[in-house]
Amino acid sequence: MYLTSRASEAKTYGNTILTAEGTNEDVLFLNYQEDIPSIFPGLSYEEEEACRGLQDYTLEKGYKACALTYGNGDIHLIVYDTSFFTFIDLDEEATESIA
Repeated sequence: MYLTSRASEAKTYGNTILTAEGTNEDVLFLNYQEDIPSIFPGLSYEEEEACRGLQDYTLEKGYKACALTYGNGDIHLIVYDTSFFTFIDLDEEATESIA
């Protein structure tokens, strides 16, 4: 499951916004520009979310999700184990940022 910190970006994938919350201790936080090149040399921007290696790396470290922070401040959360979060709401008209 792939989540983003901006509702406007999420809406590019569909009109329904899932709002959920989880605990930070279950999330591996990585800075895309700093961490990904050292962990996965040569991995392209278009490939990182689907990278099986990132999933394996995250789960082997004991985390259920990986949060990638980009230079523009956007955060993409890639969830590998959905037990990590609690479903809050489905909103088909969401326009505000989600966290």
